[in-house]
Amino acid sequence: MNWLRNFMYGRYGMDKLNFVLLILGVAINLLTSLVGRFFIWIMYGWVYTIIWLIGILPLVFALYRALSRNIPARQKELYRYERFEQWVKRLFGRGNNNSYGNAGYRNSSTVYTSGKEVKDRKHYKYFQCPSCRQKIRVPKGRGKIRIHCPKCGHDFEKKT
Repeated sequence: MNWLRNFMYGRYGMDKLNFVLLILGVAINLLTSLVGRFFIWIMYGWVYTIIWLIGILPLVFALYRALSRNIPARQKELYRYERFEQWVKRLFGRGNNNSYGNAGYRNSSTVYTSGKEVKDRKHYKYFQCPSCRQKIRVPKGRGKIRIHCPKCGHDFEKKT
């Protein structure tokens, strides 16, 4: 395994975009083979070849990105993908409402923005009200509790 470590030294490796590309490529190829079993004319025609190539392209691009030594370019691609992902989430109403571009790596209802909140994280947990986005501090370790928003009066349940 030392040869693999030496080979991958200085290369970009795997990230979120590579994982999505791999899943996309495998899904397209799997779907092509399953549909081809029901529609025989797809399996033997030029349509199958084109769809198969479309499924192979994300796999090849993911491999290219993982083995690339141009790390700033790959980081720029990842940044663009994360911005696109946030745009899609906001479009369908599932995105979080913060300003620094969180791409879904943590729970969107838990919010830390100030130094006091970071210091208090041992004893308190901060949530956002789903309806008005008001920050609410609740004590940790109480299990599943019902939280009442003081601003809008909305009740919601969260685990602390």
